[in-house]
Formats: sequence, C-alpha cells, structure tokens
Amino acid sequence: MNYECKIQKKNAILFFFISICLAILIFLLANAIQILEYAKIDEKQEADTAIVLGAGVWKDMPSPVFRERIRHGIWLYQNGYVDTLILTGGYSSGNSESDAQIAKNYSIRQGVPATDILIEEDSSITQENLYYAKRIMEELHLKNALIVSDPLHMKRAI
Repeated sequence: MNYECKIQKKNAILFFFISICLAILIFLLANAIQILEYAKIDEKQEADTAIVLGAGVWKDMPSPVFRERIRHGIWLYQNGYVDTLILTGGYSSGNSESDAQIAKNYSIRQGVPATDILIEEDSSITQENLYYAKRIMEELHLKNALIVSDPLHMKRAI
C-alpha cells in the first residue's frame, strides 16, 4: 500500500469519526432546544389537585430537585389553582418514611394543612407515580390534575 492510500484511508476514518460526533452533537442540541421550548409552555389552570412527581430524598429531606417540585405544588395550592396536593414517591433505600411522606412533612412545614395533602407511597418510577396518583383521584372523585415536575423531566413525564 502506498503512502497516498494510507493518507486517504486515515482521512476517511477521520471524516467518518467527525461526522458521527457532529451528528451526536446536533441530536443533543436539538433535544436540549426541545426541552427548553417545552419548559416555556405555561399550562397552569385551575384543577382539583396537583400531582407532584417524586424525585428522591436525602435522608429525611427532599432532594433539591424534589424540593423545587414540591415548592411549585405549594405555590399552585397557595395561589388557588388547586385544592389538594398529591405527593408521590415510594420508599428510598434505607429510609423508614416514604419519599411522599417526607414531601408531606416538608409541605406542612411550609403551611399546607395536612388535610389537603394526599400521598402515594407505592411507586418507584414516574409511570407508577402517575398510575397510583390516578387511583387516588378516582377514589376521591377528583376530575383533573396539574402534573408538577421540572423542565428536564416534564416532557418525558407527559
């Protein structure tokens, strides 16, 4: 094989590698733009309840992501958009309280009456959060809900 063939082969491999990297970068950028655009949509309206999707806890406190979701649910409650909160999340490894119970404790400390907080403790993934929250809604004859999450998670959750 002569020198020119070796260079052409190396250039082809390099071109292929750069093309793959560029395609991945374009895909990630397009996905990020879609998430950001979706996050700008404001769909708040009056509803019977807000379903706050779980996001884990750190010992006896909501994780920072979960705390912000809970805070948004509390804001919806305090501003009259919803009458109740459904806080979701099962038992994290090593915890004696469910993620939902820890979220309830946090919400009560923020001024939400315990009577207006419902908890769903059986889930471990987003689909289960919604499934079990829907069952609670059906039992209590709640007709509609706002789903509360964060921008990175909301598009997937919906």
